[in-house]
Amino acid sequence: MTPLTMRGRQVRTRLYDPAMVAQAAVAVLTVGGLWTVQSFLAGPDKVEVTVVNPTEYDLDVLVRSPDSAARTVFGRVERDDTRTQPNLIDPGAEWVVTFHHDGTELGELRLSGDDLDDLGHTIEVPPEVTTRAEEAGLVPTPE
Repeated sequence: MTPLTMRGRQVRTRLYDPAMVAQAAVAVLTVGGLWTVQSFLAGPDKVEVTVVNPTEYDLDVLVRSPDSAARTVFGRVERDDTRTQPNLIDPGAEWVVTFHHDGTELGELRLSGDDLDDLGHTIEVPPEVTTRAEEAGLVPTPE
């Protein structure tokens, strides 16, 4: 750094103020840290899904990814009814939806996330569920 003299006093020449650079660095690191913490605290993605149950059986519906034993409970969908779950945890690119009545698994449906998008996030219980319930001798749910 070359000192300059202006009217009898010495003036330093700098292209930047070190205090300002330090404050800017602290601000950038703080924003980056907050962004990182927020991404960890955000939790899993959630999606709104509707299940249509045209059968004569109340069904308990569970959702999971194909490579996981962990299941997310969608809930019970009563006979001839529709239920929407607004905050269902998204299992990812592939979905396995299982249907149960009184503890008996009656079938599963495998969908991709794209298939679910194409269906408008609405899943209709497949007719095979009724067939399997009848074959298992299950009594339809009373109205």
